[in-house]
Amino acid sequence: MKTLVIWFAKKYALDAVKAAVAAKSGTVSIWAGRVGGWLGKARLVVAFLERLAARLNDGALTDEEAARTVEEATILVKEVAA
Repeated sequence: MKTLVIWFAKKYALDAVKAAVAAKSGTVSIWAGRVGGWLGKARLVVAFLERLAARLNDGALTDEEAARTVEEATILVKEVAA
């Protein structure tokens, strides 16, 4: 009996969420686009941080690595701010 009640509660909750999303489909699609844009920017930041971590992995940062990091950071800021 408990399993049946839980199943109905989940089904009701899921149907309620679906109805709310359908009622606001225009707004939801706008926000989905925004979230997609934020995800793209987050991926750029994560990729930059992965490259930085790889450079720092040996415990030292050469002048060349530092210069490349500054260049990449400048490019990243422009891409994220756009």
